[in-house]
Amino acid sequence: MEAKALIGHIRESVGDAVAKGQEQISSANLLQFLNNLDAAVDAAEPLAQAQREFEKVQLEHSHQWDQEMFRSVIDSGQAALKAAFLVTGGGAAALLAFTGSAWKHLPAAGIQSLATALFLLGLGAFLIALASGFTYLAQSCFAQAEFTASKRWKMSGEVIRWIAVTFVLTNYGLFFWTVCLASDVLRMLTPS
Repeated sequence: MEAKALIGHIRESVGDAVAKGQEQISSANLLQFLNNLDAAVDAAEPLAQAQREFEKVQLEHSHQWDQEMFRSVIDSGQAALKAAFLVTGGGAAALLAFTGSAWKHLPAAGIQSLATALFLLGLGAFLIALASGFTYLAQSCFAQAEFTASKRWKMSGEVIRWIAVTFVLTNYGLFFWTVCLASDVLRMLTPS
């Protein structure tokens, strides 16, 4: 039984005695009351201990859940960055191979489109590299936010994280633009 509950129980019992017109409490009755109260406290202690253990386990479970969710977010972000690197790098390699074989069969506009497409893939690769760095900065801000009372670190982490997400999405947009340019170049090819 908690101290507040114990005091409340004593106050209620004394209030009942006063309400019945009893102005004095005999020593024997007080001793009996205290013995009963002691027994009630002893009976309530295992329940209180079980409640504390339950809350402890629940808190540990919540902490583990939060850590797993955090790991999941980190893993998803790393997978997105790797996918963007692979798409961009693979696109650049394929475009360079295509350029080497189709160079002689393209008009000047086709060569210009290939140069633009290669530039866009290079820009996309640069944005992914920046996104990786910004991801690190965001995680650093979130970690710092755990140890300080200031909300600036968390807000900074959120802003930096969204900048990194924007870089990745922009990279995908640049890749799509590159695919459109490459398809236009394919239409320009003259059969040999």
